[in-house]
Amino acid sequence: MTAYIARRILLMIPTLLGILFVSFVVVQFAPGGPVERQIMRYQMAAMSGGGGGGVSMGGRGSTALPEEQIEEIRRYYGFDKPVHVRYGLWLWNVLHLDLGRSYIYQDPV
Repeated sequence: MTAYIARRILLMIPTLLGILFVSFVVVQFAPGGPVERQIMRYQMAAMSGGGGGGVSMGGRGSTALPEEQIEEIRRYYGFDKPVHVRYGLWLWNVLHLDLGRSYIYQDPV
């Protein structure tokens, strides 16, 4: 009976790592992530006349952000790093119960 319980407890580790990996993949690679959301927010502010540094592309009134600003947004959210580095940092933070900041409200999670 002790061996059975020990095996079950040891199987929890790869199961937990698998769940964490799937969670990371869903959060990082789902369309409409934090970078796209922030770009859209800046573009909407520029279209409504609220500034934002957008450049008018003409036509339908859409705006485009300069590439430097898009790179700054990617750097802020950590998307300038390779996937394995982002996963390692994310896993380290999760193991230390630091879930980061909300992408929408910018409050600590």
